Amino acid sequence: MELRHIRYFVAVAEELHMGRAAKRLHISQPPLSMQIANLERELGLQLFLRVGRGLELSDAGREFLKHAYYLLDGVGLAVRATQRANQGEVGELALGFVAAMSYSYLPEVLRSYRRRYPNVAMTLHEWVGAQQLQALGDGRLHVGLLRPPVEQPGLTSEIILREPYLVALPYDHPLTGDPLPLEALSREPFIMFPQRIGGRFYEHAMALCHHAGFTPKVVHEATQLHTIVGLVGGGLGLAIVPASARLLSMQGVRYAGLADGHLAAEIAMAWRTDDKAPATLNFLAVARTILSERQAGMPGELPASPMDRQA
Repeated sequence: MELRHIRYFVAVAEELHMGRAAKRLHISQPPLSMQIANLERELGLQLFLRVGRGLELSDAGREFLKHAYYLLDGVGLAVRATQRANQGEVGELALGFVAAMSYSYLPEVLRSYRRRYPNVAMTLHEWVGAQQLQALGDGRLHVGLLRPPVEQPGLTSEIILREPYLVALPYDHPLTGDPLPLEALSREPFIMFPQRIGGRFYEHAMALCHHAGFTPKVVHEATQLHTIVGLVGGGLGLAIVPASARLLSMQGVRYAGLADGHLAAEIAMAWRTDDKAPATLNFLAVARTILSERQAGMPGELPASPMDRQA
């Protein structure tokens, strides 16, 4: 029994006339009559009764019609669900992000993606870059938003955000001026990311200080940006932070630009090169769209740069 036999049967059952059913199905009447006869033979029962020039459903035919409707409805649902999955309207997306993204770029992307694809099941993971790279490699993440570099085989990445560095100071700190020359910080205690997880962020902070002729005196380390800024607010030291740290609105903290800041904080978007899942590709497209709007100079946005594709 094939699906077309079910469709033929339903058409005849609704029309109760072989000629009208054939016209509706865009086939000639003799082949349709033969297919119905074959269906009855396969089932071993009579689905239709002859009544004058028309037809009437037998008791078995009426029962079969109810199940035929269920079957065709199920096929229709399966087709529509498959089409939606192929278009990325349903499915799953596991997204990793560094903490800084949760109060700058990420909320806007999530709102836009959820608005377009409300039926995609999303799971979010606030992980540092090393955790994201491992999870991308073993398939637990589909997309990661992390600090570069991304130099892992099998992954593709692109820079989606570049913003200047600032210095975060306790509000009552005696240093004044905006921007501040970096050499003015040479005797100050610093709060930084640990080298093992800080990645490019750690390297940039050290490079900025070395460029100004000193090695920072690190008195505290923390693994999250909001913790670093909180420690600054507690008067425990200064910190070099990305411009988006301003959005934390921590009490007891003020920010100043760096007069000789020649480096920028970056965020990369990474995914598996062989991942062609529509849900993943749609997320990448939405993220790029939001970035392009920022690049167009929309009010209230953080500085961004053109996307640089990396291997």
